[in-house]
Amino acid sequence: MGTSVNKSMGYAIQALILVFSLCLVYFTFVYYPSVAHKISLSLPFKNIFVDKVVVGAENFPIQTANYRISYATDSSLYYVFVQSATVDKYVENKLAAQLALKNTLQSDSLCDFKIIYTSSVRLELDEGQTQTSGC
Repeated sequence: MGTSVNKSMGYAIQALILVFSLCLVYFTFVYYPSVAHKISLSLPFKNIFVDKVVVGAENFPIQTANYRISYATDSSLYYVFVQSATVDKYVENKLAAQLALKNTLQSDSLCDFKIIYTSSVRLELDEGQTQTSGC
């Protein structure tokens, strides 16, 4: 009795393997190619280096308690007015303003932009403190 059960289970397993194999062949060679021709599987890829981001005057002024950034469209100049009582605080606020401007312009460097930095309280500043850092 045990051998007849083993034989029937063996036949059932072989039949299931045959059915799954036929399904695999059908989906691989019949169904999938017909569907693949109808559907475009390519993902739309937009190259981020092709389109330049244009920042208009509507994004400016950027104003916080520590700085104010404005943009003059006629001269393509960015004006950064830094609020501070000491030179150390000026440098700290200027760096924060540069980071905000980089984020707004979506740029890694501000060296290609014309930017004028000035202190709101007329601190005595060196020439390096009125230029873009890292250029």
